[in-house]
Amino acid sequence: IANRDVSLLYTTKSIGVGERSVDDHLVRWINYCLALARTAAAKQQNLLSLTTSTAVARGHLETIKQAPDVKNFTEDLADSVALCAVLAVLRAQKDGRDFSAADLSCLQERDTEIRAERLCVEFRFLAPTAQARCLLYPIDIAGGRTERLSVFLTSLFLHEPLLPVLEEGTPNEEMLAN
Repeated sequence: IANRDVSLLYTTKSIGVGERSVDDHLVRWINYCLALARTAAAKQQNLLSLTTSTAVARGHLETIKQAPDVKNFTEDLADSVALCAVLAVLRAQKDGRDFSAADLSCLQERDTEIRAERLCVEFRFLAPTAQARCLLYPIDIAGGRTERLSVFLTSLFLHEPLLPVLEEGTPNEEMLAN
């Protein structure tokens, strides 16, 4: 991530990047992904209103638009809504296409344990390594157990941070030092 604009994750300089916990970095990245998903969902919702679309797709997009920022890594991921947003944004990036309501299909499950199971299946296709795939368990997501989930999300972040590439000669050292 040395050539990525990490400043988008940090709006305050009260604590140096090196002094933050891994979970704090991940929460910031998840919230960045949520912001990308909210913007894309609003855009897609406008496009869907111009076409004949299903109420389900519009409902999924509305869920993402209304999703609150993650504040507590352990508690706020248990319903999987934020993770569904991360999945949709990453999948669009990986496939080189626009964000799609179809990538939010895990939200159809009202039961959070079943939703977590479906999410794990979908995330495994995006895992950068076989070892990373082994870290993802539905019980960890739905149960708020974040030890393995934290490592899995870190591997996704390092593989595809979704942050803009810095122009050559624009160092990240200032941000990393503060």
